[in-house]
Amino acid sequence: MPTTTAQRAEGSKPKRTLPQMRTLLRTMAHERGVSFTDPKTLPAAYREYRRLKALPRSTGAEIARERDEVRTDMATQRGDAAQVRPHETEGHGSSATWSRPELLATYTAVDGTEHSIYGRRGEHGVRVMDHGPGPIRSASRALVARDLHLLSDLKVAVHGWIRGHAADPAEAEIADYLVG
Repeated sequence: MPTTTAQRAEGSKPKRTLPQMRTLLRTMAHERGVSFTDPKTLPAAYREYRRLKALPRSTGAEIARERDEVRTDMATQRGDAAQVRPHETEGHGSSATWSRPELLATYTAVDGTEHSIYGRRGEHGVRVMDHGPGPIRSASRALVARDLHLLSDLKVAVHGWIRGHAADPAEAEIADYLVG
């Protein structure tokens, strides 16, 4: 009696190769609307196969509805504080680079020196730096926060830093989109 693909994958003979299992796992994950981590070993692949096999398949209607929801979210830009804005990049295509850091706030520190807080988008989110007086790459630079993805996190980081370091936090000049 011939065996089915599922029986061969679960049984001990014949065994699939790791690349074959990865292909099967990708297909199964797509059918079920879930993600998975590429297994590094054949036993891990078989464990992942059993996990995915236990999940119900998504219907075509569910997949279409989720796809439409993602398209709508992308078109309306709802809740996407991490979206790249035109002024944040320079160049086009493969030659595009992140633009210069953006001034987020200025304040007078407790010691009377003027400081500026800059944000710069990078591969892993926004990095926020406090630039005090002195030459670039000097000890006058301090990391405020890094890997920020939400505007609310950026607001908390900037306001918290100013409260902790400014002589008079009320006198700090903060970018309009970070106020409120």
